[in-house]
Amino acid sequence: MAKRKINTKFWRTDWFLGLVVVLAVLAIQISSDFIERLERQLYDAATQMSGKKPGDQIAVIAIDDQSIRNIGRWPWPRDVQAKVISQLAEGKAKVIVNTTLLFEPESDKSLGYIQKFKDMPSQPEFAGQTLGEAVQKLATVAQADLDNDAKLAAAIQKAGNVLLAATFELGEPAGRPDAPTRPDMARHVLQDSQGFSFPSKSAQYPIEKLASASAGVGHLNQWQDIDSIVREEPLFVGHFGQAMPSLALLAAAKSLNYNLVDIKPDPAAAQVKFGKVTLKTDEIGRALTQFYGAGAFPRDSFYDVYTGKIAAARYAGKVVVIGPTAAGLGNVFASPGGTSLFAVDFMAHSTAALLNQHLYSMTSWGAYLSLAAFLAVAVYLIALLPRLSAAHGALVSGGLFLGLLVLSVVLVLGAAAWIKFGLAALLLLVGHLALTTKRFFFTEVGKAKSDTESADTNRMMGLALQGQGRLDEAFDRFRRVPLDETHGAALMDNMYNLALDFERKRQFNKAQAVYEFMSTYDKDYKDLAAKLNRAKNLSETVILGGGGSHPGGTMILGDGTVEKPKLGRYDVEKELGKGAMGVVYLGKDP
Repeated sequence: MAKRKINTKFWRTDWFLGLVVVLAVLAIQISSDFIERLERQLYDAATQMSGKKPGDQIAVIAIDDQSIRNIGRWPWPRDVQAKVISQLAEGKAKVIVNTTLLFEPESDKSLGYIQKFKDMPSQPEFAGQTLGEAVQKLATVAQADLDNDAKLAAAIQKAGNVLLAATFELGEPAGRPDAPTRPDMARHVLQDSQGFSFPSKSAQYPIEKLASASAGVGHLNQWQDIDSIVREEPLFVGHFGQAMPSLALLAAAKSLNYNLVDIKPDPAAAQVKFGKVTLKTDEIGRALTQFYGAGAFPRDSFYDVYTGKIAAARYAGKVVVIGPTAAGLGNVFASPGGTSLFAVDFMAHSTAALLNQHLYSMTSWGAYLSLAAFLAVAVYLIALLPRLSAAHGALVSGGLFLGLLVLSVVLVLGAAAWIKFGLAALLLLVGHLALTTKRFFFTEVGKAKSDTESADTNRMMGLALQGQGRLDEAFDRFRRVPLDETHGAALMDNMYNLALDFERKRQFNKAQAVYEFMSTYDKDYKDLAAKLNRAKNLSETVILGGGGSHPGGTMILGDGTVEKPKLGRYDVEKELGKGAMGVVYLGKDP
């Protein structure tokens, strides 16, 4: 039975190289963040080209360095914040969002002493003393005057539209909560039976006095991608079966006169609704929000509002976001626009994006489109590109690569959809370069081999012609062989012998031409310089077959520096004599 012959060089084919590139790019996708990083950079560039405007519904009041210098070191007494909240409420601000963290009661050393004065009548040693009654009355007044938490709570209660911030430690909890959720927080959370929220391990809420007085409490957590840039707003943070909305979501809903109960999460459709507003999210409630660039929300100094330099009426009907921007007070996050923003800035951007529904989505059909693009490029590299010429292949590959990038940007700008074509684009780029390099390499190898074979053929043909006495044709063949390191040494020997043959035929001008050609490669070869000078002199002075009156000319035999002449197959040794009919020479058959 005849055995089937196996082609052992399939690995040199273009289709095999294309397959290897596909597998290599998939390995890069699985093992590193390189392609995803490119995807995010392209997405950031596209969103920054959108030209979307945030509108004028949001205002930012910054607790900045100027405020710290004039009011005093942080944290301030809370009656300072109470005053500004009261001013904004009187100025008819639509929603007041306080992003400062109010997790602990304010402590004042004087309160402890006042408490001691208040408790004096209850102590046995002070029983029956009328002074105690006076001290108790004074202590009650002093305690009310020094309880800034109560003042802030009263201002929040009176305003009726103040939102406070909570924070969570994000991550999947390993066990049960350390303590049950505070009862006063029940009206600030939703039940989360379907896990449509980002999980958390622990929570920090505003103190009970303030949380009870507020119109709502929302989380202030930022979600950073692997490159530390904030692109998404977690609309809900889940904490052991309960979900708290983000401060931005709560502010957007409140600005349209909706409360927490009006916010309807829809995990099945991956969206959140309140009224006619529909917000597209991912499977755990994260929304890709628009960032409007640096300077989109000018900051007003807290101190200017506090002192009345900026009238509170300026904020009428607006969502006012208050938060720290002074050095060392707030966390700074990187934004898609390349600038760093404080939490209060992100709050403003996110609220505007939710209110305007300036969101982007990674739709379910987008994943199929990304896969289809990848498979199409793989087929192109394996089956089609190897059949195209270099020029046509470059044209088609360049068009496809540019088309993928443009399509990705167009979908972001036109359909607000983030479709990831980075994997397909990288595959196309790497595959085309690999196939082009492989073609070039094998073409150069083939060309070098062809040149070598052609050179050897010309040299062998020259030798054959020289052996037949066809010296001019032999010289023509030898000149077609490149004088390089590969062929130079052998060719110089062949040319040297050819020049000697020209000398033997007393064709010194042709011998001179050969020597001159050889000197262009190696002028120090053997006695080339002497041979060249001798051939040049003889070609200019000697007339072969001379003798005007004698029918048989005398053949120049020379002095041994010139090759002996040849008559037919015989080397002429010397002249024996002359006669009326000619000259007689002594010849040797070599």
